[in-house]
Amino acid sequence: MRKPIIVITGVVAVVIFCIIGIGELSGNASSNTPRHDSDFEKIENAIIIHGITAEEEPEEPVHKESQGKIVYDDRFSDSLESTNVVQPKNTFMKELNLLRQKDRSWHLSKYTIRKGDNLWSIARRFKIDHKLIIKANDISNPHMLSAGKQILVPNREGVKHKIMRKDSLSSIAAAYGVSVHKIRRHNNIAGNTIRIGEVLFIPDAHPIKKKKAEMIIPRRAPASVAKAREERPRKIFLWPVYGRITSSFGRRISPISGKRSFHTGLDIGCPMDTPVKAAADGKVIFSGWKEIFGNMIIIKHDEGFITVYAHHKENLAKENDVVKAGDVIARSGTTGASTGPHLHFEIRKHLTPLNPIRLLR
Repeated sequence: MRKPIIVITGVVAVVIFCIIGIGELSGNASSNTPRHDSDFEKIENAIIIHGITAEEEPEEPVHKESQGKIVYDDRFSDSLESTNVVQPKNTFMKELNLLRQKDRSWHLSKYTIRKGDNLWSIARRFKIDHKLIIKANDISNPHMLSAGKQILVPNREGVKHKIMRKDSLSSIAAAYGVSVHKIRRHNNIAGNTIRIGEVLFIPDAHPIKKKKAEMIIPRRAPASVAKAREERPRKIFLWPVYGRITSSFGRRISPISGKRSFHTGLDIGCPMDTPVKAAADGKVIFSGWKEIFGNMIIIKHDEGFITVYAHHKENLAKENDVVKAGDVIARSGTTGASTGPHLHFEIRKHLTPLNPIRLLR
C-alpha cells in the first residue's frame, strides 16, 4: 500500500512545484495576466522607495529639453529592431489598439531615460497616466527605469493637418520635421497619394510656428479668477517634531561629504528619543534601514504626496500600517549618516522633492 501513496505524493509535489514556479516567473505571467490595482501599487511603491535618495539634484521642470531625450518611433505595431528598447506585450498592444479605435492619434514613442527622470515626470511630459508606461514596458522593478535605458511611451502627442492643394507627403513631412514613412505608417497611406481636404495626424510633431502678426495674444484672466486660483486650498502637513531647523531645503555643503549638493528636505534638531509624528493621514510603504538615512519611514498620502522620516533610533510604525496625522511613528535618533540627533523630513509629490516649509502648519 505504500507504493501508490508515494506515487500520488510525487504527482502532488510536481503540481505544487509547477504552480510555485509559474508564480515566480512574474515577467512571463504578467504578459498574459492583466494586472490589478494592487499590482500597480506594489510597483509604484517599489519605484518610490528606490528613487528616494538623501542628496540629489531636483527634478527639472517638465517643459525643459534637459528633462530627457526623445527618440521618436516611426513604426507603430512593427517589431522593434533595437534590442535596447523594451518591447510591448501582446496584451498591451490589444489595449492600445482599442484606444486607437476611439482616438487614432494614439501611438508609441521611444524615450531615452536621463538622469532626473522618473515614472511620473515622464508621464506628465506626455500627458498620460503613468500606469500606461508600466503596462507598455511590463515594468516589474525600479531598475527598468534607470538612466540610459529606452522605454516605449504610449501617447497622443502630435498635430492634425488638413491637406491643402499644394501639399505633398514630402512637403508635410519637411514642415513638421518628421519622416514620410512615419506619416504613411500612422495614417495607413500606400504610396504617395493623398486627397485634398483629408485630415492627417502627424505623430510626435509640433504645430508650425506662426508669424508674430498672426499670433493671438491670450487675454489675462480677470482679477477675481486669478485670486480664486491663488486661494485654492493646498495640502497641509503637521510638523513631525518641533525644534530648530539645522539644515534647510535646497543647495548646501553636505556635512558628510563636504561637497555642494541639493538637500531634499529639512533637518530638524531634537533630543534623542523625541516622538516623531506622522505629518498627515496615510499608509506606511517602507519601514526599515536605508543607506545614509539609517532607520527610515516613508508614508504615502492621497493626491500623490509622500513624506519621508529618517535617522530614527527606532521605527515604531510597520510597513502597511495605516496612520493618522499626529500618530507617533518613530523615536528620533542619529542612525545612518548623521552628525547628531535630529529628524530628516521630506515632502514629495510622487518623487519630486518639495520645500516642506511651504506646506507645514
